[in-house]
Amino acid sequence: MTARTTVLLLALIAVVGGYLWWEQSVSPPPADTATAARRGGPPAGATTPVRPFFAFQPDDVVRVQLQQGDTTRAAVRTASGGWPAPAITDLLGALANLGVLVEISSETDAAAQYGLRPPRSVVTIYQSGGASPLVLRLGDRNPPTTGVYVQVGIDGQIGLAGALVEWEFEKAFRALGSPPAPPSQ
Repeated sequence: MTARTTVLLLALIAVVGGYLWWEQSVSPPPADTATAARRGGPPAGATTPVRPFFAFQPDDVVRVQLQQGDTTRAAVRTASGGWPAPAITDLLGALANLGVLVEISSETDAAAQYGLRPPRSVVTIYQSGGASPLVLRLGDRNPPTTGVYVQVGIDGQIGLAGALVEWEFEKAFRALGSPPAPPSQ
């Protein structure tokens, strides 16, 4: 092999290598929702904003009911506009911003597979003006525990949401179960 052939081969390798590097840096990997659901986030290269599960204004909520297993706890907004526990305000804020990270089929088999038949927990939100209550069912966490599977209503949309909603639910549920402190004397 002559020096000229060697230089031409090296130039060809450099051009092909440069093209492959450029192709990888410009093109995002294809979106794979199944992998994204296991990983706990949106598909790779997703550029659309996260779509909310449901829309409501926390200020319009007059009653919240939390159910976990056989235990149900409720909170009613006071006449002054506050809640008996600040954790309810945090929960409502988390729910108002709850977005669909990954959509999943709402078939009965899917609901059972993700811990939604029966659900681990249920949040029911009652709004002023007599609007139909909003129901959110919380199921299992995804394998990396970064998200929780949720379902709107009994037969509604199933999706993966951030694990923060489960944490806020637990915090509010505990706060409503605490007996009131005795008055100071």
